Amino acid sequence: MKRSWMVVLVSVALAATGVVVCIRLISHTHSIDSRYRAHRAALAELAQQYVDGHLDGMLTLPPGLRSLSPSGFAYASPTALFVQTWQNWRAESGTGLAFFAATPTAQTTIATASGDAGQPQREVGDGWWWVE
Repeated sequence: MKRSWMVVLVSVALAATGVVVCIRLISHTHSIDSRYRAHRAALAELAQQYVDGHLDGMLTLPPGLRSLSPSGFAYASPTALFVQTWQNWRAESGTGLAFFAATPTAQTTIATASGDAGQPQREVGDGWWWVE
């Protein structure tokens, strides 16, 4: 009898762990999409300035986009415009949104922090990609 209760407890613990993991993954994806939608117009304007050749190097984000980035900066290169949305405290890892001059491939990488390079994971809309 005691053994069957242990099996039930372990099964419930494993099921609860699975539910927590799934919820975290879904909420992370939802968070990225909702942040993009909330700033869509301002990101479109920033992308247009990039396409028109008005942005290069490190630039201060306009007030409407500063809440997206811990630093308040974006980084423009000939191949991409990157808005960092998260960075760990040692600048070893980061994530963000990137607008690419050409459609990214599986080999495309971009600097996401001082010590990290990420790859585009999926397009969130209007040419902007989630980068990890």
